[in-house]
Amino acid sequence: MAFWSGETLSANTGVVSNFDQSQVDCNSYTIRMGDEYYITADNGKSSTVKKILKPSETFEIPAGQFGYLLSKEEISIPPQVMGFLSIRTGFKFQGLINVSGFNVDPGYKGKLLFSVYNAGALPVGISESEPIFKIWFASLDNQFSSYVFKKKGIYNIDNALVRGMSAEILSLRSLSEKIEEIENDVKTRFTEQKPIIDYLSLVFRTITIGVLGVLIAGLLTVSLPSLWSGGWKLAEILKLYNPPQPQPQKATP
Repeated sequence: MAFWSGETLSANTGVVSNFDQSQVDCNSYTIRMGDEYYITADNGKSSTVKKILKPSETFEIPAGQFGYLLSKEEISIPPQVMGFLSIRTGFKFQGLINVSGFNVDPGYKGKLLFSVYNAGALPVGISESEPIFKIWFASLDNQFSSYVFKKKGIYNIDNALVRGMSAEILSLRSLSEKIEEIENDVKTRFTEQKPIIDYLSLVFRTITIGVLGVLIAGLLTVSLPSLWSGGWKLAEILKLYNPPQPQPQKATP
């Protein structure tokens, strides 16, 4: 297997529709964003429709969301060649990840459909016709006609793909926002109910003190006569064991 150089790419312009020499570098060709995309729903915002971009129009992939991106170029891979795909470095640094296939089969003809995921903390903006992907071509050591891609190529985002991704996908950021919203709601409700809570607390303390006072008064009422009677009996017993001592008489002169 040998990868194509920029010179080989320039000599095989048929592999890319509307071949543009400015999109060729030392060993790859830059693929641009097309006019069709789809982004999964985020934070309760329903998204079940594919979007069509106007020339140079920009859209965003929110943090934690998936997207389908259709290329502007059509690719025509020769039977003895295969392609390799990657996102440009600038988008990788923003957190955009290619989660679809990384290769293009020999014999494939059509546009390229990329499935991406924004693993970054911020939305990633992309414009129509913006260079976003790269493709490398490599010649195989032999041509196997039985393994050449024979299916119809992709020219738009299939509705079946959209239906399969139409459910809401909560990102970490949207979950954090929901938690913060709940916390603020709880704080607001507590602030609104605090006067009532304070009043009920005062009533509860007053009732508690009153009940304790009644119980203590009842206990003393029942216990005092017994304590008083027991005290007199204890005094009589002490007198028996400790009789009064006679006073010494003074001597008369």
